[in-house]
Amino acid sequence: MKFKEFKTDLKANAKFNIVNNSDDFNIRSYLPFERKNQKNYFRYALVSLALLFLVGMGGFMYLNLNPVSYLEMEVNPGVEIQLNRFNRVVGVTATDSNANDIEAELNLKYKRLDDALVLIYDYYIDEGLTVEDNLYVLYGIDASLSNRETINTVINENLPNNVKPIVLVGNFSDVNFSSGEEIASPMTPDGSIDYNNDIGQGEQVPNIVEGRSYEEIIIDYDISDLRLSLVIMLFNEMDDFTTEADFISLLEMNISELYELYEK
Repeated sequence: MKFKEFKTDLKANAKFNIVNNSDDFNIRSYLPFERKNQKNYFRYALVSLALLFLVGMGGFMYLNLNPVSYLEMEVNPGVEIQLNRFNRVVGVTATDSNANDIEAELNLKYKRLDDALVLIYDYYIDEGLTVEDNLYVLYGIDASLSNRETINTVINENLPNNVKPIVLVGNFSDVNFSSGEEIASPMTPDGSIDYNNDIGQGEQVPNIVEGRSYEEIIIDYDISDLRLSLVIMLFNEMDDFTTEADFISLLEMNISELYELYEK
């Protein structure tokens, strides 16, 4: 092919496509800049809500599961009921071997106090622990002043006609009967502490005027601190009881007999 023919053919068929990028040119791309990450506020909100939920659940669990009051009940089997701030049962402990069945058979946990009391009364009655169709129950309330009044009110407002109560207040789980400190006080039906008869004001050691000392006598008896508190109160309060024999007779009385003396 001659050069002239090649030139003519090239001119007829070849096309040069020159790209013009002027429209895509942006001067901002040549300027220095600092890249900023966009804040994920939604994630921060979720984390905050999760933390708030955990704190709330922790507070809820503490208020519901942490016992602040204790109610001991004794007929023959004795139980200690642990109550939270809302007077719901968070624990039940047998105070003697005879009470293990109560703990096992009655599902008391998280029940309201009044409902738990009804179940315990029914259990005692079914076990044949009534005396002439009456059930005599010794209660010991270990709680703050406001809580003891509330618990005492619940007890008195939910008493069946055949339940005869003796309600004492005090720290019965850690009693030092020779310390000279108050160990127990009776409660009046309205829930207030009855100090009119000087019971429970430092008179926790029996004033035995004839016979062995209190320490020598009590070592021979397996008796709860709650019942012992009642026995000592009655012994010191009643003029008819002064000797070792009198004190032993009180120790050997059942709760129904102690109730008759308590009501005098």
